[in-house]
Amino acid sequence: PAELDDVYASRILLETLALSMTIGHFGAKPRAEAKRMLTAMRRAAKTGDFNAWFGAHTDYHRVCTAAAGEAMQRQLRAFADRTTRYIRIYQLSEPNSWQTAGDAEHAAILEALIADDERGALTEMAHHLERTALRVLADCAPDFVPVAVPHAVALIDRRDGARAPRRAAG
Repeated sequence: PAELDDVYASRILLETLALSMTIGHFGAKPRAEAKRMLTAMRRAAKTGDFNAWFGAHTDYHRVCTAAAGEAMQRQLRAFADRTTRYIRIYQLSEPNSWQTAGDAEHAAILEALIADDERGALTEMAHHLERTALRVLADCAPDFVPVAVPHAVALIDRRDGARAPRRAAG
């Protein structure tokens, strides 16, 4: 669980960075592609086609971070690959509702991107990844208390000089 906490925290920080690099380059073509991927995820979720959902989901996140360089894209793929099996467990544990929160979050990220709302897009993405991480961690290790994920989100969600949570000494 500690490794998964670290991987998700790293993904939150890197994916929001890549997203921020993409915002100024999110024109008509990537918007249409992201909308198409969102529709494909919804269709796959309705039919229970997990493989199609994962393909569209991967493509959706790739479009949202497309302006990041290849080295950053490789890292993002590596982080996503390390978490996929845990998300599959989540999907199987809640076959009728696993996609509901993610669907709303993906739509909110896209809306913020289209509106050129950097703060909104970054916080939506950070909270989307956080919710998934916390759900997966709760399923896999219910007694584990995540530290890295909440800290990463606090760094992204900072407003008006607010500080990220400090780790207790000891």
